[in-house]
Amino acid sequence: MEQIKQILREIYQKYGETIFENNEVLISLIEDLYLNDVDTTLLIRAIDCDVALDVINNVPAINDETQKDIIINHLISDLMWSEDKAIQAVDYFIYAKFGEEKIDTDPNAIDIENLNEQLKEAEDGDQELQYNLGKCYEKGLKTDLSKAFEWVKKAAQQGYVLAQYDLATYYEHGIGVEKNNSQAFHWYSTAASEGYLEAKRKIGPCYENGIGVDKNLTEAFNRYLQLAQNGHVSEQYKVAQCYEFGTGVSPDNTKAFNMYLNAAKQGHAESQTKVGLSYKNGIGTKKNNLLAFQWFLKASYQKYAPAQYHLAQCYEFGLGIEKDDLSAFNFYLESANQGYADAQFKVGWFYAYYSNSSNDKGNKAINKLLKTNKKSDPNTPISTSQIEKNYLKALSWFMKSAEQGNADAQKKIEAITAKGF
Repeated sequence: MEQIKQILREIYQKYGETIFENNEVLISLIEDLYLNDVDTTLLIRAIDCDVALDVINNVPAINDETQKDIIINHLISDLMWSEDKAIQAVDYFIYAKFGEEKIDTDPNAIDIENLNEQLKEAEDGDQELQYNLGKCYEKGLKTDLSKAFEWVKKAAQQGYVLAQYDLATYYEHGIGVEKNNSQAFHWYSTAASEGYLEAKRKIGPCYENGIGVDKNLTEAFNRYLQLAQNGHVSEQYKVAQCYEFGTGVSPDNTKAFNMYLNAAKQGHAESQTKVGLSYKNGIGTKKNNLLAFQWFLKASYQKYAPAQYHLAQCYEFGLGIEKDDLSAFNFYLESANQGYADAQFKVGWFYAYYSNSSNDKGNKAINKLLKTNKKSDPNTPISTSQIEKNYLKALSWFMKSAEQGNADAQKKIEAITAKGF
């Protein structure tokens, strides 16, 4: 058990939160570790049930028992997990995110006598204990953010890198001290110079947006590039954007495509979609509708709305795949249900104007699609809605799209209402 926890922690420290937000890539990593079958099965089942994603997004602190219990109860009540396996799985990913704090931050577990002893040792200069006491004051039931700030600052000034990073976040968000972007940047830079990954990831955005430091797009690009060259997928995506739009570097569509491709191969949905668009439009690479379709499909398995929209276009216009209006409609609908304005417009268009001749290819296409990728999320919903002309539904979808600023949708609303619907 301890070995599994440590492996997950190392993955988190190496790749950051991004990889825990991508089930397909995380499962692939787990499978490559050659763990015993019991551990592998548990981890993959947990990832499929979004345990890693829930912990990353919803558990803000190691001692947040409320959020932890919500995830565990969901596994037990809704997904029929046994209690011991549910607790074990959640504990794995909480450890991956937070590691193991030396001092329990629950004040109920710290008596006054012990706390006084710890205070004395901290005052004598124990930087790790200073940091841990600061976290106790930050996250304990009887919080004192001013004291949390003071203790973390003491540890940071002695060179304790975790404290340096946390002190930067205190300054950035005004935790126990007034917000001060200059100090936040200073301490992020200090922690980054010690090699702390999450601090390094803060520097690029600071330079890009002029937060706590003079805006410098070239320096921002260089910071992103350093991380991208070490395989960090989020920064690979950022570097690709810089090359695409000429942000801090000369525009270069070929380099943009190659960097998007690097990130896409690691399962990054936005990059997969960008690669698909590059192949579709012949930007930075040769035009290839089949490869465009395949990359849109990969991103669609991750429920990424823009990819679902572009996949629907492939089906609608026969780009890289046989033309299939029913499959197109279903993927437009999947994307529209996530709030994607262009897809909402297309769903409205189908309901208003599509002439539904018998299309028996649609269901065959969907069934084939479901079998295409064995590593896809088995819970990915694929709608099998039929297309029936319905002006009320069309009007509803056009209104949703228009609310997001789609001018064409507004024109369709006017056209439909003019007919008295």
